[in-house]
Amino acid sequence: GVVRAVGDKAAGSFKVGEKVAVGCMVHSCMECELCKQGLEQHCPKMCQTYSSMFPKDCDHDDCADTWTNGGYSTDITVHQRFVFKVPEGMPLETAGPLCCA
Repeated sequence: GVVRAVGDKAAGSFKVGEKVAVGCMVHSCMECELCKQGLEQHCPKMCQTYSSMFPKDCDHDDCADTWTNGGYSTDITVHQRFVFKVPEGMPLETAGPLCCA
């Protein structure tokens, strides 16, 4: 997709208008040993791109208690840790499947 807004804590990492891709996760606790080891997919508080309840108390309370709808969404809130810049010249339709593998 295309970045529409950047939160204060992600400023400098992404710019509005940049092409980005999101895999199967949008959030995790970032504090447990699994997250610290880069194993967020095993975090008990991991929030998936599809069919997860967005967590409370993670700087996006306006999204809290709403369901994630992944590719069916018109907008999505994702922690910068789970957002990937799409290389210049790569079409989004090429980048998308790479995040689903």
